[in-house]
Amino acid sequence: MKRITLFVFALFLTIFSISAQTEQGNILLGGTIGGYSVNAGIGNNKEIQSGFSIIPRIGFFVADNAAIGLGIGYSTDKTKDGTNPAIISNTFEVNPFGRYYVGLGDKFKFFGELGVNVGFGSSKVDVSGFEPFRSRTIGVNLSPGFVFFPSEKIGIELTITGISYSNIDPDTDEDDGTISIFNIGATKNRANGFLNPQLGIYFYF
Repeated sequence: MKRITLFVFALFLTIFSISAQTEQGNILLGGTIGGYSVNAGIGNNKEIQSGFSIIPRIGFFVADNAAIGLGIGYSTDKTKDGTNPAIISNTFEVNPFGRYYVGLGDKFKFFGELGVNVGFGSSKVDVSGFEPFRSRTIGVNLSPGFVFFPSEKIGIELTITGISYSNIDPDTDEDDGTISIFNIGATKNRANGFLNPQLGIYFYF
């Protein structure tokens, strides 16, 4: 009987410690890092794309399992299509977000995240004499993710692209209109791949 009681007590402590990580008043601190590379096609139809992004973030649990926060990050992309010169883009991004977590056991949780992305940057054609041009992006995305807790204070996340909408002004110096993009399970660059997985590490305290 004592063994059963101790087992139940230990199980309760384990579940409580995992649940306590996402309880009201706690802080979420960490970020995501992602990258991609593709080399598709042959000959003059060859398409090469690559990119990297890093976004440090902080969040506050305003209720049990519910957090709001802000991320500020940087991304760089390079695209070369056929024999055309490469286009290199650098973007600084501001990302307010909200999350809700659902427990999946002792060490796993599922979460849904609603985020707003505001990006300002510049792009340039990789040819001597071409001046960089400024760009602006505003977007909204709804993405699912999973977090694994190897310890009480650390969460390792895998987030995938869900539904997103972006409005892009490729050249703010010219009145040439904007581009609107709606995606399900894809990203602004085809090279990023379906679902565009991103890895993140967060501290909970």
